[in-house]
Amino acid sequence: MPDPRITFPLPDDVIRREKLRALVTSPLIWIPQIITVLTGLFLKWKWWVILLVMIGVFFVCALIWQARSARLGKKITKRIIKQSNEGQDTELLERVRQFEKDGMDGYAVTLGKFVQLKQQIEKELHEDGTAELSKGAQEVESMVDILCYGVADQFEAASEVERRLATLTSDKSEERAKLKAARKELLGQVIEGYKSLRKTRSQLAYLIKPASKIKAGVPKVDLNTIIHQLKEKDEIASNTRSRMKRDL
Repeated sequence: MPDPRITFPLPDDVIRREKLRALVTSPLIWIPQIITVLTGLFLKWKWWVILLVMIGVFFVCALIWQARSARLGKKITKRIIKQSNEGQDTELLERVRQFEKDGMDGYAVTLGKFVQLKQQIEKELHEDGTAELSKGAQEVESMVDILCYGVADQFEAASEVERRLATLTSDKSEERAKLKAARKELLGQVIEGYKSLRKTRSQLAYLIKPASKIKAGVPKVDLNTIIHQLKEKDEIASNTRSRMKRDL
C-alpha cells in the first residue's frame, strides 16, 4: 500500500482507474453511439445492423482514443501529483494548527516554514509544467516529504519532553537535565533539517537553470548528491527520535 506521506511512486491502479473512467464518460465514445442508434432508427435498420455499426464506430473511436491516451495519462498523472502534494500540505498545516492550539507557537511557526520550503522545492521540480520527473527527481521529492513529516514528529517528541519538564518537581534535577538535553538534541536536528532543505532548494535552482546561466565558481551538483544529503539528515533524525523514545 502506498505511503500517504510521499507522492512517489505513483499508484498505477489509480491511474488506470482514472483512464477507464475518462474513457467511459468521454463524449468521443458515447456521442457517436447515440448518433448511430438515432440514424439506424430513422432509416429503419434492423437491430443487428445497428449493433454491428455501433461496434464498428466504437472501434474507430477507440483507435482515436488510443492516440490521445498518452496525453491523457500525463494529465491524470499531473492531477494525482497535485492532489498528493496538497493533501500532504493540508495534513502538515493541521499539525501546525495543533501546535498553535497547544500554545507551542515556536514549533508551529517553524513547521510552517518547512511546509513553505516543501512547496517551493516542489515548484522547482515541476517548473516546466510537465508531469514527468526523472527517478532521481522523484526520490528528491519523496525525501523532502519524509523530512517534513519527520520534523513534525520531532516537534511532537519535543512537546512531550516539554510536558514532562513542566510536571517535574525541583528535586528531580538529574531528570530535568536529561530532558533538557533531549529537547536540545531534538531541536538541533530540526535546525539541521531546515538548513538541508534550504540547501536543497538552492541546489535545485542551479541544477534546473541552463548551464550558461550558472555563475562561475559555483560547485557542480547532481540529484544523487542531493538525495544522499537528505537521506543522511532523515536517518540521523529518525535514529534520534527512536533513541529518545527508548530512553525517555
